[in-house]
Amino acid sequence: MKRSPFYSVFKKPLVAGFITFTLLLFLTQYITYQKYLINENNHKKQIINQVDLIKEKLQSLIMFSYSATKSLAYIVERNGIPSDFDDIAKELLKRSKYFDVVELVDSQGFITHVYPLKDNNVIGFNIITSHEASSGALATIKRNDFFIAGPVNLEQGGVGMVSRQPIIINNKFSGFSAVVTKLSTFFSDLNIDVSGDNQFVYQLSRVNQKTEQEDFF
Repeated sequence: MKRSPFYSVFKKPLVAGFITFTLLLFLTQYITYQKYLINENNHKKQIINQVDLIKEKLQSLIMFSYSATKSLAYIVERNGIPSDFDDIAKELLKRSKYFDVVELVDSQGFITHVYPLKDNNVIGFNIITSHEASSGALATIKRNDFFIAGPVNLEQGGVGMVSRQPIIINNKFSGFSAVVTKLSTFFSDLNIDVSGDNQFVYQLSRVNQKTEQEDFF
């Protein structure tokens, strides 16, 4: 019986060992690459899920902020400054877990009412003359409509987003109703630890109304 050339090759230990080593190396590299592709796909899915979650939470924040500021502005427009402002503010804060502060601002830009007052005593602060807050306040007046300003450094400390609704009485601008969301509250709901999260890089930005450039935080 005539033997195959491969039989003679495999009779040589060094050649057979080299071929076996090559095959094993190829298989391990192939398996490693397949694992890499699986991990990459899982990582991409994780990123997409995280982005979708943030988008969903932001949409919820905008919707509830619009509803709360609109409701408070309506009350003031119809009945003037309510004597039970604190009680109304408590109800508004219950509407969304993102709300930290409810405010009323007069036509000159001075904050006149705040709830809760503890750790947020900014009554008398003028948002129109403030370098930090003026761009958002003026943009709200110019739009004559609901507007979210931020991220901004809050006068009471920390960084947050301020949602404002113009109050119009007798066809005249008479101030704002506003709710404040601290970014720490928003991040906490997303379970984002911005100081210790090494898996993702988060960039928070806003468009500067004066320069039209993006400012990153």
